[in-house]
Amino acid sequence: MIRTMLTVAYILVLLVVLAIAWVIYTVFRQEKDASRIPILSDIQGKKWDAYKHHHGHGAAQAEAGVAAPAAEAPAGEDDLKRIEGIGPVMERVLNEAGITTFADLAARTPAELRAILDAAGVRRITNPETWPEQAKLAAEGRWEELAALQSTLKGGRRMM
Repeated sequence: MIRTMLTVAYILVLLVVLAIAWVIYTVFRQEKDASRIPILSDIQGKKWDAYKHHHGHGAAQAEAGVAAPAAEAPAGEDDLKRIEGIGPVMERVLNEAGITTFADLAARTPAELRAILDAAGVRRITNPETWPEQAKLAAEGRWEELAALQSTLKGGRRMM
């Protein structure tokens, strides 16, 4: 009888531990997935913007009198997310380092940008190799050249 009660108690404890582990796993998985959503939507938005630009949809809207969407960045700042490889997290890190415009970004070297990202604890998967080049084109308003360059990039890296 005592042996049966101990076995039942052991099974109940095991079930409680498994339930707690499942709750912890589910909570952390949801936080991880939620943190990726803005980045994925940003990437999809960039692809759509590049498609529209490449196929002339932006020009057609301007000719039709449709207003362009308002810029997301405050006055005096550029939307650095327009640079291939920069999402909301990278933009925030760069802004905190005083890089708020395309000209600011173009004036930096990839090594300086890597040091900023490393200091912020950003994972090594991010590669700022082409960011200054892209930013220079954006700062000069050379959007067609920027779109052409970005079509050869993936995550800000040159595709081989």
